[in-house]
Amino acid sequence: MTFSKKDSPLLFDQIAKSYDLTNRILSCFIDKIWRKKLARLVPHDPGLYRNNLKNRKFGKEAPQNFRAGAMRSERPLPSRQGASEHENFDGKPTQPKTDSSGCFGITLLDLATGTGDQLIEVMRMNPHIDYALGIDLSSEMVQIGKQKCERTPFAKKIELKVASAMAIPVQDHFFDCATISFGIRNMESISLCLQEIDRVLKPKGTILILEFSFPRQKWLKKFYLWYLRNMVPLIGGILSKNFAAYRYLNKTIEEFPYGNEFCRLLEEVGFKKVKWIPLTFGIASIYHGIKK
Repeated sequence: MTFSKKDSPLLFDQIAKSYDLTNRILSCFIDKIWRKKLARLVPHDPGLYRNNLKNRKFGKEAPQNFRAGAMRSERPLPSRQGASEHENFDGKPTQPKTDSSGCFGITLLDLATGTGDQLIEVMRMNPHIDYALGIDLSSEMVQIGKQKCERTPFAKKIELKVASAMAIPVQDHFFDCATISFGIRNMESISLCLQEIDRVLKPKGTILILEFSFPRQKWLKKFYLWYLRNMVPLIGGILSKNFAAYRYLNKTIEEFPYGNEFCRLLEEVGFKKVKWIPLTFGIASIYHGIKK
């Protein structure tokens, strides 16, 4: 079977059960270090809304604009091949907590959340986050993610939903920080995904993206390409029993516009102070930007 980007949800449904183990083995557990590095970059200041609300206290119920359950009902969840229906954002609204000054804490959006590895790591290292939403189009991955999140001490702060990163069903200017790890390269439209992230971030909100890239050293890049083209499909195929899936994922890594080229995409959308942080000789990179 041959996969394309529009088939990504179906692909990840098929490899969901073995996904975490395969990631650990293929990366020699280094992906956990990368995720921790991204988690350390999450801001501690909720930004514009904290500044506007400083020293102002609300009663028992927060204004509707600040309620984590205030999702945009007019935006339909996109259809997805291989699923009978999507989960709806129809639960009871979650009211963000306030700190001692009466200000609301950090709100986080994790896109292409998968089994929740990045979201859990961010929450573990950032207890100041009061509400986190993770979205992914793979219902099987989301289900596993929910089970993992339920076993954490911060489970009540997290929601995981089936939704598209290119049509985020959330009101404008809601989140302080958006993260996406090893998912941006699988988007049918990278630009549309970045535009949606820009829409849902508050002014001065932070975007953090972790994605594969390539080493600058020629000899290391040559070896890395050999590993991607030969060992990744072989090992991934054996562990997941789906060789086609890992041949596709290898292809998306090679086609992704990494480094300065991806930084330019972020700047074209409107993000400022864009940084590119290579990890492990450039095998992966973290991209950091601030919304205007």
